[in-house]
Order: sequence, then C-alpha cells, then structure tokens
Amino acid sequence: MPSFGDGYALPVSSFARSETGRPTTDFKNQARLVQRLWDKIETHADSIARVETEGLEDARVAVVSYGSVSRAAKDAARNMRRQGKPVAFMRLITLWPFPDERVRELAKQVKAVFVPEMNMGKMVREVERVAGKYAEIFSLPKPGVDIHTPAEIQQAMERMFA
Repeated sequence: MPSFGDGYALPVSSFARSETGRPTTDFKNQARLVQRLWDKIETHADSIARVETEGLEDARVAVVSYGSVSRAAKDAARNMRRQGKPVAFMRLITLWPFPDERVRELAKQVKAVFVPEMNMGKMVREVERVAGKYAEIFSLPKPGVDIHTPAEIQQAMERMFA
C-alpha cells in the first residue's frame, strides 16, 4: 500500500456505505446496516468465537487468559494439575465476539476464575459480565513490559486450595 503523498491516488473515506457500496449520510440507513452486521455476528457468536481449553473435566479453579500471558497461564495450570490440584485453563483466541457461553459454562463448574492480563483489567470485566454470578472472579493485572510468570499466576491460584 503506498504512503500518503507518494504520487498515488489512494481513495480513503470514513463515509458509511449503502447496500450498493456508495457513500451515504442517511443515518437511518446506516443504523439499519450496522445493526444487521452486529446481529449477524452476535447470532453466530458461538460458532465464531474460539477458545482453547485443558483440564475442564474435574476443575475447581480456572485461569482464563489471552494473548502473550496464555503461555504462562497454561504452564501454571499444568504445574498445579501435576500437584494434584484440579485447575482448568482457557485461552481466549477470539476476543470479539466474546465467547460468553464457553466462559459461562466454565464458571458454572468452578468456584473461582483468575484472569491474568497485561493491563489494568479490561478482559476481566467481560469475564465478570458473563460469569460473575457463577464463580468468584479474580483480576491479576500487570501493567508494564514484564509478562506474568507461571509462578505468579500459580501463587494467586494457590490461595483457593489453602
């Protein structure tokens, strides 16, 4: 893709589009089209949203993660399972649409869900929204550049087995 100013004609617009692809400023038409797209995604969320899971069969505690923290979360869950502690792991591969049903079902079978993330707790709000009435939800935020270690995640989850 050429950069702006490199002599190429590059059409760029933020206009809403009609069914024919032409720009439109008709708010009602735009609202209808956006709602149609939203509904299309939300109606099929369960088939679109992807997760990776381990250890669901007997879990009492779970760790839900996404992105770079997932490797540490998976290691922590595996370490705890080797110690005989029933911990499940869920990696969110698709963040939108959020896998509501999968997270809800996980929360229904455990007493606590830990959400490590490299920010101040954005994803934990989504987990709380769909699973908060079924399990206790714990945020493990870590702003900065150092990713959570498996030991840090494991230490947080250990308190549920004390």
